[in-house]
Amino acid sequence: MNNQSGVYLIMVRARKILVLRRAEDEDPLFKDVLDYPGGRMHTGEHPREAALREGLEETGLKPGEVEFLRTWEHLWDDGVFHVHSFVCWEPEGEVRLSDEHSDHHWLTPEEVLAQEYPPHQMDSPIFTSWLAGFRQDTRLVESRLAGFYRG
Repeated sequence: MNNQSGVYLIMVRARKILVLRRAEDEDPLFKDVLDYPGGRMHTGEHPREAALREGLEETGLKPGEVEFLRTWEHLWDDGVFHVHSFVCWEPEGEVRLSDEHSDHHWLTPEEVLAQEYPPHQMDSPIFTSWLAGFRQDTRLVESRLAGFYRG
């Protein structure tokens, strides 16, 4: 079994979430998918450190307040991919994409959740397992918006 660990840094600015369009992916199933900044953890790396590193590498944004969201898992090849998700409130700067992504958008949680996917993706247990976790992260961030922007 091939288990791996990775991170998400879900960046929120003015009540909108940053999503990145994957340009290329080792798995063609995920090409052109809107996703959050993140990636695999390095050996010995703490999840928070990995999330901050990935966020900077993929967006160029300086993180604001960062909080742990949850840990979850999805199917991956012949194993399980463990994801540690963090929320980054009000990152600073302008987005500078890495070569891993072709585009970015600041979307409301409702817009993120409304994304549609083609049948070849929705027919894949690996993809739908990832999508369930991605959507749950989005709902959790949505539920925290009012608390963060109170005032």
